[in-house]
Amino acid sequence: MKRIGLVLVSAIVLASCGGGGNGSDGGSGGGSPLFVDIEYQGAPSVTTPAVTLNGAAECDNCPPAVYNFGGCPAIDLPRSSAIQLTWSNRSTGAGGAASSAIVGTCSCLLSQCTVTYAHRWSASVPLAIGDNSIEVRASRPSGGSGLDSIAIKRLPSAIAGLVAVPGEGQVTLSWPSAGDAASYDLYFATSRDVSTTNGTKIAGVTSPYTHTGLADDVTHYFVLTTVINGFESPASEVAWATPGWRTEAIAATVATSAYRDASIATDSAGRAYVHHSFEQHIGSSVVMYNYYLTNAGGSWASLLVGNPLWVNAELVLDAADTVQVAYLGFPGVTRATLAAGAWAPDLVDSTGSCSSSLALDSAGKAHLAYYSSAGGYSVRYATNASGAWMTRDVEPLADLGCHGPGTLALGVDSTGAAHVAYPGEFPGYGLRYATNRGGSWAVSTIDPGNITRLALAVDANDKAHIAYTNNIAELKYATDVTGAWATEVLEDAGGPNHPAIALDAGGKVYVSYVDGEYGGELRYTTNAAGSWRLVKIDAADSDFGGSATDTAVAVDAQGKLHITYYRDGGLTYATNR
Repeated sequence: MKRIGLVLVSAIVLASCGGGGNGSDGGSGGGSPLFVDIEYQGAPSVTTPAVTLNGAAECDNCPPAVYNFGGCPAIDLPRSSAIQLTWSNRSTGAGGAASSAIVGTCSCLLSQCTVTYAHRWSASVPLAIGDNSIEVRASRPSGGSGLDSIAIKRLPSAIAGLVAVPGEGQVTLSWPSAGDAASYDLYFATSRDVSTTNGTKIAGVTSPYTHTGLADDVTHYFVLTTVINGFESPASEVAWATPGWRTEAIAATVATSAYRDASIATDSAGRAYVHHSFEQHIGSSVVMYNYYLTNAGGSWASLLVGNPLWVNAELVLDAADTVQVAYLGFPGVTRATLAAGAWAPDLVDSTGSCSSSLALDSAGKAHLAYYSSAGGYSVRYATNASGAWMTRDVEPLADLGCHGPGTLALGVDSTGAAHVAYPGEFPGYGLRYATNRGGSWAVSTIDPGNITRLALAVDANDKAHIAYTNNIAELKYATDVTGAWATEVLEDAGGPNHPAIALDAGGKVYVSYVDGEYGGELRYTTNAAGSWRLVKIDAADSDFGGSATDTAVAVDAQGKLHITYYRDGGLTYATNR
């Protein structure tokens, strides 16, 4: 009796030794037929090289069944048995002995209890790829035998390690060899639930395989199967890539905690300039590092800016492509300009702390927003538009809180007016927005939620665009392009976080972020086509979704995107240029 699937294995009750059972093939020498039972709880198709079979056979030299009224009688197990159990795989010709032992079982019906005995056996049976017909036979010297059989199909094992790498209009897939595989079949679709039943099949592929003719900016999902002797394995884990994008690691931040920050800008030729900071644990000490990188020379080159006070990075380029960075140094907020290969630091405000943001106006003058710990706490603004640094408080704060990078953002419009976004304090919270466009600071609450991260950009019409996340796992967007603030949810599942925002020459919006639902995918969403469209760029590791990982995005003059983000402990760069 085969039991395949999820079953409860009940006790075998034999009224007495010597009785017949299913699977009996009769006996010889006057012996009684034997009962053999295979109890298999696995699936009818497996990928393992062997299965363990268990069951029962009629016992020999067993005590007879014992009955008792009112309770279980003593169980008296024999020391030996004359039954011999063997298995054979008729598909391969392999065979061997099954190990066995005699067990007694007491069962009661009302006040009558019965002890019965059964011969329990177990055997590990190797399988060949394909269909396997397995028999288990019991026999005894005095004559008599019995058998039971079962059919189990062994499929090739699923491939592990399928990797998809995007290119222009194509994805290149590679995987480790399965050794005895005759061939591989590839299945693809544009949905994550791709399978061998709903995917488009490409038979007989070899590694590496380049799938061409794919649309850029459309994510494609792939699974792979192994085929041996006409039998196909289960599908591999899903691998995916988005054609048109390439990624590369540009800086290591090994031995760091989750505290990291990055900023990116591009010049008129589409070359990237990156500023990033991170913390490193050295013994019981924590050291902050502040680096600048660029691929303007054709390959990535880096330059140490300094050791900041806090993880914070902001980079801008002026009309002459001169690089300026802002960071929190010793002490306060510092603006540094790169000249002749060296940094010229300029202390803006010794009271700056926690987070800062830098922007330039059309005349190339610097504007900064940051948290200040002067006297009481405040959001503060500074500019050198008049030739010397001037500071003003935007809004007083009851407690500085040190929200960290990504919680304060600044933009400057064509008139030189500043636009600042930051989260409100407990208990009111809210997305706060401030501007000095009217000559003095006007502060308002755009969204009453509890804001966790945000980014801001100002378009050519002097309108602000804000991307932000909140404590209920929403990625949202707010803008005042119509003259009044309007907000909408861009994503509300998976824990999106670390948003960055950039605008193209036509004012279209691009928001990069990480999504926690699938381990922290790097994604961006854009309204360039009118409605919001989501593009998935890279599958990241467990570092994504941490409290201080970061993305940064820039759009070059040709409308191509440049994104930095953290993956596998280091800074990574992605572009569709």
